[in-house]
Amino acid sequence: MKTSVLVIISLVGIAIALPVSGQVEFAERFYVGGGLIYSISDIELSAEGETAETDNGFGLGVKGGYFLNDFLALEGLLRYHFNYSVDEEVQISAVEENYAWAADAKIDGDGAVLDFSVNAKGYLPLKGNFRPYGVAGLGYAFGKVDYDADTAGYWWYLNNPSNRFSYEEDWSDTESESDFFARLGIGGDFFFDRTFGLEGEFSYNFGFGDLDKLKFYDLYLGTIFLF
Repeated sequence: MKTSVLVIISLVGIAIALPVSGQVEFAERFYVGGGLIYSISDIELSAEGETAETDNGFGLGVKGGYFLNDFLALEGLLRYHFNYSVDEEVQISAVEENYAWAADAKIDGDGAVLDFSVNAKGYLPLKGNFRPYGVAGLGYAFGKVDYDADTAGYWWYLNNPSNRFSYEEDWSDTESESDFFARLGIGGDFFFDRTFGLEGEFSYNFGFGDLDKLKFYDLYLGTIFLF
C-alpha cells in the first residue's frame, strides 16, 4: 500500500515539474499502451489439504481503448502475471479406508495468471495534462500452478496403529483453473503532448467461482499513445 501511494505522488510530481505542450483533446480518440506490473499477492495455493500464501510476482500488460468523451473511456486489458511462488514446509496427514498416514512435506510451487478484462475509466473533470481516474472492470482469467514436493513420513493399519512403516516420496503436480474476475482501481495519466504519455495505476483484483482464491494488488507503470 505504501508503494502505491509513492507511485501516485511520483505521478503528481511529474505533472508539476515537467512542461506541457498545450491542452490535449481526448474525445473520440483511440489509444494503445503497455507496461510493467509489480503484483502484491494475496493468493493462497492449496496442496495436500494445506494452504500457503504465495510470494509477490511480476507481470506485463498491454491495452487498447477509446475515449467516448474527454472524461470517459472504455478499455480492453490483457495481462500476464508470473513468479507467484511458494516455498513451504508443512505437516500433512490423512485417514483412508483401512489405513492412515502422516508426513512432513517440503512443497515448492510456482503460479502464473493470464487474464483479459473490459474496463470503464472515469476521469476527474480537471484541466491540464495530468488526469487522475478511477477504473472498474470485469474479465476472464486462467490460472496455473506447478508443484514439486518431497515427503517423508510413516503409515499404519487402523487395526494395528502401533506397527508403523516409514516411507519417502517425491511427487509433482499441475493444477489449472479458469473463471471470471473483477478489478477496481485508481490511476493517473500524464501527457507530454497530443500523442504520448505515461500511466500509473493501482488496482485490486479478485476472482469468482473456481478462482475465488485469486486475490492480488497490481502496481502498473507504462506508456500510452493516442491516435
